[in-house]
Amino acid sequence: MVDRWSPSRRDLRSSLPDDTRQDGAFEHRTRVRFHQADPAGVLFFGRLFELISDAYEEFVEAAGLRFDEAGSLGGMTTPIVHLEADYRQAVRVGESVSVRLRLERLGHSSMTYGFEVMGPDGSLRASGRVVHTFVRLPDFAKIPMPDHARRAFETLAARHGMGLVNTSPPE
Repeated sequence: MVDRWSPSRRDLRSSLPDDTRQDGAFEHRTRVRFHQADPAGVLFFGRLFELISDAYEEFVEAAGLRFDEAGSLGGMTTPIVHLEADYRQAVRVGESVSVRLRLERLGHSSMTYGFEVMGPDGSLRASGRVVHTFVRLPDFAKIPMPDHARRAFETLAARHGMGLVNTSPPE
């Protein structure tokens, strides 16, 4: 199994500014690279989802969870089952952007968060919503969200003042 959260990636990310200071949202800052752009020098639309995925990885780690450690989220993963995005304004090569995540719902076996990509001037560049579901590896059978994961996400949401709208306890 490929470890998306390898120490080398984590070490690289740790050199970035504190990603958890934004009130009301979890914030991940990054810079748009040349390889992420189309020929016009604008972030290629599909690359937006890489920015969102990177922010999600940081969000999971900030909650104290890791996909590569037994007892954390080992033996399971959280694939995306729904994704929507609205593009508001171009994101250009070299721009520093903030990806803001707001946890909206913890369901029986899924979690939903909204996202905003903000330009260096604070303008909204893109927004949308992502739904992940918890599945067991290696068969990808849907499972209830583990209690420790639910508590970790609730704690992180509270710490950032997200005002989690709907939390469904495990059945």
